[in-house]
Amino acid sequence: MNGLAGWWADLAVRERGLVLAGAAVMLASSVFLGVLEPLSEHNQQREKALLAQSANLRWLEEQRPLVAAGRGVAPLGPDAGRSILAVLNEAASVEGVAAQLKRVTPTSEQQVMLSFEEVPYANFMRWLLTLESQRGARVERIHLERAALPGQINVELTLGLP
Repeated sequence: MNGLAGWWADLAVRERGLVLAGAAVMLASSVFLGVLEPLSEHNQQREKALLAQSANLRWLEEQRPLVAAGRGVAPLGPDAGRSILAVLNEAASVEGVAAQLKRVTPTSEQQVMLSFEEVPYANFMRWLLTLESQRGARVERIHLERAALPGQINVELTLGLP
């Protein structure tokens, strides 16, 4: 007989019951702390994220009519002989995002990186729509993040230009 079996055989019936009860409590605690509690926390985090995304969706849906109406959008005129930076600055002025345009870095003749801070979302989207529809610009890379004030975002994007 090995050591554990001998030890078990030497225990009284009451002691065996106590050891089994202790083992059952440890097993139940391990299952709860190792499986059920993390799943519960994960579900709570997902519910919070879903609520936040639902609020964002509601806000975006409220902004849709403003963007679709194209309020303040005006044609910019021909670009012949103008630098891309001049076109971007003029479009930013028309859409009311020039003050939030913090950095413009040309990466090539056909590409430029831009950074905006605390720009109103609707104005930024109108500006971007204007560049895409009237200038043929295409978004190569974009990173949006919520700014401190509601309805405003921080943006870093790379535009490809024709």
